Parts: sequence; C-alpha cells; structure tokens
Amino acid sequence: MKKPVRFATGLMLVALVIACNDGKTPSSSKPVQVAHGNYPEACSKPPEPFRTAEDGIDHHAIVYLVKLSLDDSLSLNGESLAASALLENARKAIGFNPPPYFVTEIQSGTPCKFVVKHRSGLAETALCRSGHCAEGHDFRQWPIKIGPDKFVDPD
Repeated sequence: MKKPVRFATGLMLVALVIACNDGKTPSSSKPVQVAHGNYPEACSKPPEPFRTAEDGIDHHAIVYLVKLSLDDSLSLNGESLAASALLENARKAIGFNPPPYFVTEIQSGTPCKFVVKHRSGLAETALCRSGHCAEGHDFRQWPIKIGPDKFVDPD
C-alpha cells in the first residue's frame, strides 16, 4: 500500500510543478542578467520583453526617450526624474492611444547593477510586457516597421 501512495504523491508533485510553471521551462534555464561589470561590455543585450534596433520601431510610434547615466540617474525626454516616477509614467502610458514606446539609452560605462535594476523595474510594467519598451541608441535611425516583416529606411 505504501508504493501506490508514494507514486501518487510523486505524480501530484510533478503536476504541481508543471502547473506553477505554466508549462514553461524552469526559471533556472532562463538567461540571467549579469549585475557586475559595466555596460555595454558585460550587459549589453536586454532581456525579453525589450525590443532593439533590429526589431525596428512602428511607423506610428510616439517615443519617450529614457536615459540612464553612469550614476544611476534617469531622465525622461530630457527631464530628470526618480525611478519610481519613471515607472509610474510607464504604468499610465499603457492607457494612451496609441501607447508610446519607452526607448532607453544607456550611457557607456554605466555599472550593470544599475542597468539590471532599471530593466527589471520597467519589464514588470504592462507597457513593456506589451512590447512597447526598447533599448538602444539613436532610435531615429532604426528601421521603421510599416507592417508584419515590412520595414523602410528612416532616411
């Protein structure tokens, strides 16, 4: 009688783990953001859900430019602000029609611990989860997306 109980218990544990993961791979297999070193050498590739220049930018996009500096200071469209204010702006922006893109430019040499902290905060917002956050430099030169897999040169 003990073997069927152990088997059933083990089977329930496996089902519970799968249900908690929503069928996705365990979190230990996700790429880990490095929190040591400096940008861009040690932490240049943003994680999902961030877009990059290779993804282009939608033709109708309104862009809010976020800048992250060496000292962990932030600006939004040239105005200094606290990280909490930036996140509040991102939370509100999902309600705009169309939602804007928050494009982050990171100053070269910025410690990765600041980069990871910034990315983690924004990645939790509905705006970023819906694909409206990007990272890179000179977004005005990114390809303009005019449809599925259709891009035009910004010049």
